[in-house]
Parts: sequence; structure tokens; C-alpha cells
Amino acid sequence: MQPLYADQRCSLKNLNKGVPIALLIANSKYEKTLRQPVNDAKAMKKVLTKIGFRVILKTELDNKAMNKATREFSKCLKITQGVGLFYFSGYGMQLAGKNYLLPINPDIGDETDVKYEGFPVNKILDRFETSKNELNIIILDASRENPYPRFGSRGLASLSPPNGFFIAYPTDTNKTVGEEQGVENSLYIRELIKVLKKAKQNHTRIEDVLMQVSNAVEQKSRQQQVP
Repeated sequence: MQPLYADQRCSLKNLNKGVPIALLIANSKYEKTLRQPVNDAKAMKKVLTKIGFRVILKTELDNKAMNKATREFSKCLKITQGVGLFYFSGYGMQLAGKNYLLPINPDIGDETDVKYEGFPVNKILDRFETSKNELNIIILDASRENPYPRFGSRGLASLSPPNGFFIAYPTDTNKTVGEEQGVENSLYIRELIKVLKKAKQNHTRIEDVLMQVSNAVEQKSRQQQVP
């Protein structure tokens, strides 16, 4: 019974009410290995910690581990009742208008497999919504070329978030972003980090943070990438 009980606990110790917390998941070890997700998640952890977040960073998770991590995080949110931030970097795909984040080692051979081997974004929304906390920010850094082009559409689908949620994408829905060569972090994360470093000091609203990032990425990509 003890291991089962321990699995249900929040791993962040000494949490106080109102403390902002973040769960960062980065997957790179797919059949086609990605270079930037882990670097981007580590960069996000550094800046979020600096501005006052308690951070959980997980890398190279299979479906079961992703489920466990998001379940644990929702328990942490119930303790703090403050701002929750979820960041995922890796492959994602859409099928029938729904978004799925891909764990490592997925066994996907047809459309039915996507629903069960992929991790549904709607599950994250439902899980976090039960926490009834102040605000949730979800950054889906998964607008990469569909690794299973025989089914599903390009990029990620648009979502209508519930009240109290912000959902951000590195580029427009139904579009993709490739990995830049010779740079450690993606353009989106480089610009997001710049804005976040100043956000707390300047008391910038989350709406304005995301707008500033969007404008910067659009300008530096010459309108090829519009978050």
C-alpha cells in the first residue's frame, strides 16, 4: 500500500498557498530524434525559477509517465491554488480536431492508436480544471511536422480554453515549425525567455507577455512563424 500511496503525493515540498508552480515535459528520443526540446525545457526552468516558480522538470516520458506527472502536478495545484504553468516540448499531432502530445516509444500504426498512444491535451485541461486554482497557462511547443503523415493534419488544432486558462502555441494552428540548425534553443523559447525575465519586474500581464513574444517571433522570422 505504501508505494501506491506515495504515488499520489505532490513531490514539491513545503508549498505555500499562492505559490506559482510549473510542470515542464520535454521529449526528444523519438524515431526521428529532436535536438531542442530538452534544451528549451531547461532554459524555461531556469527563467521560471528566477521569477518565483517552483518547477518540476521531466524528460523522455512514455505515456504512463506523462499521465503520472500530470496527475501529480494537479495535486500540487490543489495545494497552492495559485498559477499553474504546463509546458511541453516534443512532437504533437492533431486528429479529428483534437490535439495529442506524443510520448517516447509510441506504438502508432493507425488512427485508433493515436487516441490511445498519444497523450490527449483535453486530459490535461480536465485534470487541471479540477484543481480550481487561480490561473493555468499551457504552452504547447509541439507544432512540429507530423511524424505520422498518413493520418492526422499538420500542426496543432485550435482549442477553446475554459475560463482561467491561457493556451499558447509557437506558431499558428495547422502550421509547423522546423528545428533551426546551429542554435541551442528554438526562436520561440529564446523570445519567451527574454520577455519572462522582465515580466515580473514590470508587472506585465500574461496577455501582454504572450503578445510581446508573438510580435517578436513574427518579426524575427519575417512573418514565417506567428505564435
